[in-house]
Amino acid sequence: MKNISKANLYLSIGLEFEDVWLDKFANQNKNMKIVDISKNISKGNDPHIWVSPNNIKIIAQNILDTLIEIEQS
Repeated sequence: MKNISKANLYLSIGLEFEDVWLDKFANQNKNMKIVDISKNISKGNDPHIWVSPNNIKIIAQNILDTLIEIEQS
């Protein structure tokens, strides 16, 4: 939590267990941007979306888009 209080950005993978923590992180650091990098990914039955090469491409693009947006603001 100490590191979260200093972070500018938290990249969420969109898993259910994160829901409890994301609220705590947001309360710990009101200035930190929380971004779900699993957007545009069909989750289906397997929550391990990062093991699919196609999903990794989408995740990488989501991270890139987020970093560009932060850099431009």
